[in-house]
Amino acid sequence: MALHLKKITRPNLIITVRIKKYGKKQVTSMTRSNLNDVLEIKRLSEIQSTKIEWLWYPYIPLGKLTIIQGDPGSGKTMLILYLASLISSGSPLPNENSNVSHEPTTVIYQTSEDGYGDTIKPQLEMFPSTNFNNIVFISEDKYPLNMLDERIELA
Repeated sequence: MALHLKKITRPNLIITVRIKKYGKKQVTSMTRSNLNDVLEIKRLSEIQSTKIEWLWYPYIPLGKLTIIQGDPGSGKTMLILYLASLISSGSPLPNENSNVSHEPTTVIYQTSEDGYGDTIKPQLEMFPSTNFNNIVFISEDKYPLNMLDERIELA
């Protein structure tokens, strides 16, 4: 955890002092003209509050990045594949009333750890509700994918 303090000593110079864990200090400076090229400051008073739409309340919001973290072998992949199976077919999610129905939805499943043919599809085949037409991935055969890749938005 870092505490960021900003002190303006001259109108055209900003000096930032970051006090990091264990009391280490890091001092950087930048002229105002350089800062305006790389940093846009927004005040929360300029931001309109909005409601969060949930895919699975209160665990997975719609339209936001969700990261599942855990030790190796703890079931992260199986959890996500199970959810992908339910979402692909419009089935109720865990802890939802069985009368709840959803529109079958396309799921983009990206992985860098497992093969699609030898791991992902065989695991999804264990879930009878899986709609395989609604489970897709972005091919990385020609170009590797990263978190800022425009292909994610296009998909």
